[in-house]
Amino acid sequence: MYIFVLMEGSSINVTVVVSEEEKGWVRSLSQGKSARKIAETIPMNYNTFAYRLNSLREKLECKNTGELIAYFLRNKLID
Repeated sequence: MYIFVLMEGSSINVTVVVSEEEKGWVRSLSQGKSARKIAETIPMNYNTFAYRLNSLREKLECKNTGELIAYFLRNKLID
């Protein structure tokens, strides 16, 4: 589990927790796997997976999957 503290000046703005499972999902997405294939691999119902992926995007304030992948790469959460 990863906890990120984003700081602006001397005040703490946001604490974000990213699980190993979520990190694995984004790594798979970055490798070109579809959300449906990832859900089958986990195994998890596709609708549940899509909901949880959307929750992750909202948590990190990412508008789409590309932005989510970029966030993870920029913060060195995935290679």
